[in-house]
Amino acid sequence: MIHHPVALVSKLIVLAVIIVVLMRLRDVLTPSEFGVAVAIGGILFIAASILVWTVVARLLADPDSPVGKDSMLTHEARAEDGFTAAPEAYATLIGKHGVAVSNLNPAGTALIDDTVVPVQTVGEFIDANIAVEVVEVQGAKIVVHKADELARA
Repeated sequence: MIHHPVALVSKLIVLAVIIVVLMRLRDVLTPSEFGVAVAIGGILFIAASILVWTVVARLLADPDSPVGKDSMLTHEARAEDGFTAAPEAYATLIGKHGVAVSNLNPAGTALIDDTVVPVQTVGEFIDANIAVEVVEVQGAKIVVHKADELARA
């Protein structure tokens, strides 16, 4: 479902027009005729909503349209320009010890090398203030285990 402001505002305008027309017809029509008018108003609103969704979706999908230009990211972040998905420093954390700052359920944060970093476990739950060790890094994903479990294994 599209929740773009253009779609919402236009649907609210259609709804307001239908409500105003129904309020004017309330005193003119009999109760059964008014019930039919309300049903027709509901059908018109649904039809107008589908039409608005279709038009806005096409505008959003077209990067040359005014709405599409404001809704799409046009800047390309390329590796050749120095952009990376995660700090390269994360790769140096493998084997380092730290402390869970938050409960890892299984994700949370840990203090490693005086830096708070987002971490996750392999499904285990670790309470805050428990020693952890970094066992794997994949891009921005830092995997930790309880430090004492590794010593026993």
